[in-house]
Amino acid sequence: MLGIDTALITASRERLAKPVHTDGGVLEARDHFELGEVWDLIKEPELAMTSFQRSLEVYRNVRSDSGECVALLRIGE
Repeated sequence: MLGIDTALITASRERLAKPVHTDGGVLEARDHFELGEVWDLIKEPELAMTSFQRSLEVYRNVRSDSGECVALLRIGE
């Protein structure tokens, strides 16, 4: 099947369909980060960057050093 990982595609579609938390907390930051991963996977770099930047912003607001670090790493890539 041309090396297409159907489980990964299904998981990506499911993630895109989930609502994003809007509490301004760690759950929202994680949601944006996960969306960034999906956008990156499906070759949408601008949308991925927007999601990673929003994740970084929320992680900074909640003072999560580890979350901020991971978001910065993905932005740097």
